[in-house]
Amino acid sequence: MAQDTADGPVREVRFVSPGEAALATRERLPLPAGRVRVQTRFSLVSTGTELAYLDGSHHDVAEGRCTFPMGAKGGYSNVGVIVETAPDVTGWRAGQRVFSMTGHASEALPTPGLMTPVPDSVSDGQAAFAAVGSIALHGVRMGDVRLGHTVLVTGLGLIGQLAVRIARLAGAARVLATDPSAPRLDMALDAGAVPLDTDPGAAVQVAIECSGHPAAIRDCIRLVADEGVVVLLGCPHRPVELDLYTDFQKRQLRLVGAYQPKCPAAPSAAYPWSQSINRAQVLAWLGEGALDVDS
Repeated sequence: MAQDTADGPVREVRFVSPGEAALATRERLPLPAGRVRVQTRFSLVSTGTELAYLDGSHHDVAEGRCTFPMGAKGGYSNVGVIVETAPDVTGWRAGQRVFSMTGHASEALPTPGLMTPVPDSVSDGQAAFAAVGSIALHGVRMGDVRLGHTVLVTGLGLIGQLAVRIARLAGAARVLATDPSAPRLDMALDAGAVPLDTDPGAAVQVAIECSGHPAAIRDCIRLVADEGVVVLLGCPHRPVELDLYTDFQKRQLRLVGAYQPKCPAAPSAAYPWSQSINRAQVLAWLGEGALDVDS
């Protein structure tokens, strides 16, 4: 959504009640110190997270940390143009096109740490994938996908589709994919994946679970090879029962949580990447044509 002018009220999406969203208006806020005012040109829905908030199944809603009505929770994929910077903000200028980790409103007030410059070669719609792409990239990194690996991706929604593509960019020799939706599976196959049912006995070194569904998590555990890695990239918003002795200890599997907000803000020896590095890498791939999101 975009507004015609940087003046006047701000339009934003609000979650009114379970299953009900509305477009509302509010007055423009003064620009706080350390912030940038961005006029929105495009925003992307993070389907899994935002639908979990909207239908009330998200942990934050179920455990009372937020209640209806609420602003559109989970939105974090905004592309726009800077119209104003606070006096203490340096390195950013009016007229600059940026991606920011903000939601569905005609105006955003991000801190510089939540922003990434958008290359001229990347469209607004493509740039909106910077955060969801960085989520998938974080999952691939946490799984330590290496050259020649066979990788399994379960759940081919937005994050799963990106995980398929990024696993291939990371050097996976083969990416197996599965989803109950035939159109989603076809989209992954167009990106170079192979249907799981063509080789159900393949030796999978890394399984990346993107749906958060308990049955899919158990499938990944069953299908990954001994001493392999299962990455939880999708958010399971319900309990999952696991047999730790049989499935993990005896087989020496590793179960790795990949949660983008825990991706480090600065690189370290243990994690030589960061949230901003991942977003910039996704935008670079988009600009080079190495990563396709137009489909």
